[in-house]
Amino acid sequence: MAPVNRSTLPADSIIDYTLARMQERLAMRNDAQAGQERSGLLFMGNVHDAYPRALLLDTRLSPLDKVAWMMIRQYALQNDGAIFPSYDELQQLLASPGAGLASRGTVSRALTMLRLTGWLSLCKKVRDGKGRVRGNIYAQHDEPLSARDAETFDPGWLDLVADACRHKSRAVNETAWQVLTSIQDDPMMRHRHSRVTMIAERLTRLSDAAQCARIQSSTKIELSEKDAKNQAERLSSNIRRPTKNR
Repeated sequence: MAPVNRSTLPADSIIDYTLARMQERLAMRNDAQAGQERSGLLFMGNVHDAYPRALLLDTRLSPLDKVAWMMIRQYALQNDGAIFPSYDELQQLLASPGAGLASRGTVSRALTMLRLTGWLSLCKKVRDGKGRVRGNIYAQHDEPLSARDAETFDPGWLDLVADACRHKSRAVNETAWQVLTSIQDDPMMRHRHSRVTMIAERLTRLSDAAQCARIQSSTKIELSEKDAKNQAERLSSNIRRPTKNR
């Protein structure tokens, strides 16, 4: 069936046209696919904003992270393309129905994930004469940056990766470690290999120290329990021991 411009079809013919297309595709399916149910979709609306397909298909990002990117883009378009939403505004933009505003932690996690994966760059912190941070300049990208480009646009990116390896969010933590590993295998980041190795070793030492502390704490508890048990047995033995008649 030749392609048809659906905008020229009468309204009552759109469903018939779509049904014919579905039947054509069903007839082309093989035996293995014949038992699988598939549904069609009619989009009845106006032209909408386009968003990067790579963003929607990026498996490192959660749906909330992707919506955050879209909301940042939409907000900028409504403000001459040059204004980044504040935390308070992002809390409103990422709010869930019936659940109130998104938490600041949720906003922070989404921005961290977008920076880690190269969809957003923190280019510069704007400070006043007293050195206080008054704002940030971000760059939003329509495709994820390479590690080399990420550190060029975002001077604090590598530090962010290192800090995110200790993040309490499992998704952020795992993504940061994946990024750190990919940097070690990236020939374009060879100038950073020694620093990345140092970061990995430092993180490993921190992990080992924490594990050592847990082991020591566990050992102390076990020894305390054994001491208490021994004391109880000695006390019980003294109570049962018969007194000698004088």
